[in-house]
Amino acid sequence: MCMRVDRISFLTNRFMNACLVFLFVLFSFCKISGQEQNNSPLPINEQPIVINTNLITFNVSVTNPNGLAVSGLSKENFTVLENKIPQEINFFSNEDAPASISIVLDTSGSMSGKKIDLAKQALADFIQTSKEQDEFFLIDVGSKASLLLDRTRDSEAILQKFNFVEPKGNTALFDAIELGIERVTKGTHYKKIVLIISDGEDNNSRLSFRKLKNLLKESNATIYAVGIDSNLNSQTKGLSGRAALSELATVSGGKSYFPDNSEQLADVFDKISLEIRHLYSIGYYPADFAADGKVRHVSVKVKTSDESTRLIVHSKKEYRAEPINIDR
Repeated sequence: MCMRVDRISFLTNRFMNACLVFLFVLFSFCKISGQEQNNSPLPINEQPIVINTNLITFNVSVTNPNGLAVSGLSKENFTVLENKIPQEINFFSNEDAPASISIVLDTSGSMSGKKIDLAKQALADFIQTSKEQDEFFLIDVGSKASLLLDRTRDSEAILQKFNFVEPKGNTALFDAIELGIERVTKGTHYKKIVLIISDGEDNNSRLSFRKLKNLLKESNATIYAVGIDSNLNSQTKGLSGRAALSELATVSGGKSYFPDNSEQLADVFDKISLEIRHLYSIGYYPADFAADGKVRHVSVKVKTSDESTRLIVHSKKEYRAEPINIDR
């Protein structure tokens, strides 16, 4: 009987000792973990989340030789290649879906006189033909980039805001486009558009043209650029305003337009509005994706049963595979 009691006492002591050791280890771990957190540059709830995602999404526009948008195509009409390797299309939409649109309006001194009046009128026509669910971000291009309105569906508020804008100062166009991309990327809709209305001149941006192009390669925003006449041939660090707007639009898979008069300007905005309505949204998962910062080349082809119909495709031609930082 005594041996049994002693054995029970022995087992109880071993159990208690094991519990004490466990609690000591747990306390030590928590203390070390707490010290590591205290050494972090930011509190945990303020640190950015880094996401590695391999879903590549972009917009595609299809037009006929007259520049008019072609609608009604299906997933089967499209072929996507990455580095010349065919990819399976995992996401496809041909709906007339609403869009998130950053409007970058150049109101610097180079846009004074008739140019700003033409731009305002064309912009008013564009906004009035937009979908009710479209959301807008308004960016003012002056000596620095300014966010005039952040995420609004109020077309009247947009028009009133621009009625009081007068051209003056230098031109931070590249900074304003960067701000437009940043805001529209956080937009509600998967169609993300940056509409630039400018003469293409830049003389006050901190961001270089090369870095802006790299930013576009990492973004799924599509640029539509409308060049407003006289300074389109002026040089910005060796690049004309026309060339700068054209290259930015091309990199994003969008288009650039350079109307000569008010009638052509109105026609351009009608085309842009219609094309946005009929953009195709495509997404795929590359088989060998790695967030390594390397540039990958993409091509999109369209084929229909009517081989005599020549269709023109505009889409992003390359992207840079980067992890996505999300601010909490």
